Amino acid sequence: MLSLAQKAKSVLQIGVHNTAEYREFVWFDGQNTPNFLSIRSDATVNPLMQIQQRLDLSRGKTELKFVSSISPHHIWTKSLVLPQQLSAQECERQCRFILQNELPAPLEQVWFDYSSEPLAQGVQLNIFAIMKHIAQAHIQSFQPLKITILDSAAHAVLRAFRYLLDAPDDAVFLYQDETFCLAVQEKHRQIRVLQQTEPNSTALFARFCQHYDETPPQVYVYAKDSAQSAVDKTWKIIETDLPFIALGNALWQQDLLQRA
Repeated sequence: MLSLAQKAKSVLQIGVHNTAEYREFVWFDGQNTPNFLSIRSDATVNPLMQIQQRLDLSRGKTELKFVSSISPHHIWTKSLVLPQQLSAQECERQCRFILQNELPAPLEQVWFDYSSEPLAQGVQLNIFAIMKHIAQAHIQSFQPLKITILDSAAHAVLRAFRYLLDAPDDAVFLYQDETFCLAVQEKHRQIRVLQQTEPNSTALFARFCQHYDETPPQVYVYAKDSAQSAVDKTWKIIETDLPFIALGNALWQQDLLQRA
């Protein structure tokens, strides 16, 4: 007997990131192998058509889910430990209460999300908020692509490092390209983030040590292209052909094994 029920579409998650010259894409195939594509920003072709041709997708059978990330300095964050477990509705109510009391803007002008982590006693609630007009402008910059997930670039950088190498839990990760630097560290269930527009990871690391009053012993750095000449030679340099932030975006909520 033939089934007349419509088959569910498969979903392919694609990380996308805009640089000054390129729009970069990373996705994982059925064998969890990363693939990438870079399209010049000034290209007149439709990027969606190029991706569909590259993937050889049958029309309508695969849904493309695009994941982007935005500079962490646009994102307001707060973490708090509560003494009891909360339902999803209770988490959202708690978020709204915190945001209404601590943000200078009306809640109607804000997009927010949260994550909750159960503890031995209670729960840790992590709140993320961004001004709606900033998020919308970022999403609009990817037209005609429809961005499904908007994350923090700090989370994307952390995921990319964790995917590419096996590093100590409290290691500091430095990302540097031609426009900015980012320092990220996971410690005590918190994500420490420091950013600067000047592409100088050595200066950023000095600021990081001063800000947190410690000198982490393990430092890993990804410096894009010619930026590598500016990094401290005692750090471990991570090299990859994959577009770094697009890779981290593609890894959003993915449980993939490390592949050096």
